[in-house]
Amino acid sequence: MPTNIPSADNPLWAPVPHYQQPSEDLLRLLQSARQSMADAVSGADVSCRACGSCCDFPRQDHVLFATKLELDAAIYWSRQHLQLSSRAAAELLTNGLCPFWQSGRCAVHEVRPLGCRSFFCTGQEKKLVASKADNVISYLRSNIKGHNAFRWYGPAITYCLVNVIHFSD
Repeated sequence: MPTNIPSADNPLWAPVPHYQQPSEDLLRLLQSARQSMADAVSGADVSCRACGSCCDFPRQDHVLFATKLELDAAIYWSRQHLQLSSRAAAELLTNGLCPFWQSGRCAVHEVRPLGCRSFFCTGQEKKLVASKADNVISYLRSNIKGHNAFRWYGPAITYCLVNVIHFSD
């Protein structure tokens, strides 16, 4: 595993919670945050080119941070819409790649975490979106607390490594 990738053993992120199917209320909250992010991004006049670079964490020297809710929602959606095996996901994760990266593209683009929605490949685009994205992520994190949901926020790879068994039935 690449050395710059957070691991499931890293005490900074421990304990890593286990996957739980998100409630309908939490999915609505997440959808509201996604819409806010879409509004923020459209206001910055940037767009995703769907090149898949954001999923290649080592090449981008990028660590994706996400809430447990965002990752649970992506796992939940992938179980319904993809033929992603736990074994294939584990292989991607051990190479520092997003477990939802298939054929060089995001397979969960519709439900990707907010950090993915605010990641842009060029420095100028990143600058345009950064502060707006931080506001949306803060909104989501504070509202999760109001739903009495577990508020873990950390490296997506760490969470997915611990919960890879849930990627398929």
